[in-house]
Amino acid sequence: MVRYKNRYFVTELELRDRPPHAPISITNNRLRNCIFNKVGEIHGDFGVAAITTGFRIKYCNPCTKIVLIRCRHGPHRIVGTVLPLIKVVDDHKVQFNLLHVGSTIKKSFKFIRNHQLRTLETYWNKMKTDKDRMQIKDLINDIDIMTEFNKSQKEDN
Repeated sequence: MVRYKNRYFVTELELRDRPPHAPISITNNRLRNCIFNKVGEIHGDFGVAAITTGFRIKYCNPCTKIVLIRCRHGPHRIVGTVLPLIKVVDDHKVQFNLLHVGSTIKKSFKFIRNHQLRTLETYWNKMKTDKDRMQIKDLINDIDIMTEFNKSQKEDN
């Protein structure tokens, strides 16, 4: 039995034409189509064919703007070269900030959790009341690693 190696890109989607705390309204399918179109522009039919199998947007959080992208090992280099070049998604000016490239989804979710905790600490210091701090904490810590991991494992099987 052959094991397919995957790579997981943890990216932060930065909206250029909206305030930094506004949630995103971009769907997974539109994000996927935008990545495929840019791969087609840069790498042509070969690039699109290489990333088609195994490519998937696994997780997208509209509040924290974290996106988890899965693709096969090998063609992940094509996706990695294209992500910084995407400037417009669904009529929104955006920029992808690549945070982490992982080999397992569990490690990627752990990175997301740690990244959100660091983000919480920076926002925590800016807040003046405890009520505001609790609202920010609830928004950032809405990911349960094992729930997301188990859900993604069921979808793959």
